[in-house]
Amino acid sequence: IEIEQIDRKEYVLRKINSEKAISPVSSQLLLDALFSSSDEINTKKKTSSLGTEAKNIWDQTKKDTEALNYIDNKKTNISTLIVVFAVIFFIASMTGIPFLAMMGFGIAGTTILLTSVIIFVMSFLLDSRTEEGNKVYYELQGFKMYINTAEKHRIEFHNDPKKYRGVFEKLLPYAILFGLEKKWIKEFEDIYTE
Repeated sequence: IEIEQIDRKEYVLRKINSEKAISPVSSQLLLDALFSSSDEINTKKKTSSLGTEAKNIWDQTKKDTEALNYIDNKKTNISTLIVVFAVIFFIASMTGIPFLAMMGFGIAGTTILLTSVIIFVMSFLLDSRTEEGNKVYYELQGFKMYINTAEKHRIEFHNDPKKYRGVFEKLLPYAILFGLEKKWIKEFEDIYTE
């Protein structure tokens, strides 16, 4: 796609290659949803079907990550079961605390309640990535660190001066993805006159 800035917070996105298929499938679904009504959209006008297609895109993204062996479906299912167990345990302990307190076991009821909360929180810390998924994840974390700490003069030194402008453009989408675009743009603000 091509992106043109119209105003400070207004952009026009243009689909410039309609024939080329994108992989993975979730990316193609995202592109199709963005440009469902035309090959050009304005970010100030809601013309895409992205909102209605979000669930399909999310479901396909999960399938794509499993197909690429980044996510282990069994680990994801175990994590989901632990969350369900923790919620049921929490509800049971909330309803059981008054009865336990009347019998003199108030501390036991509170302990059960705290245990269910801890299990719930810990379930989100379970890693559902495969070894390959963790490898890619940590490579992305390293790439994020590079973008966050890279300085223009170092990039200029290590690259042909004619090409270092391309480094900025090539890595800008990743800086946006990592939420570091303002820092990245500031570092290279003097390479563009327009």
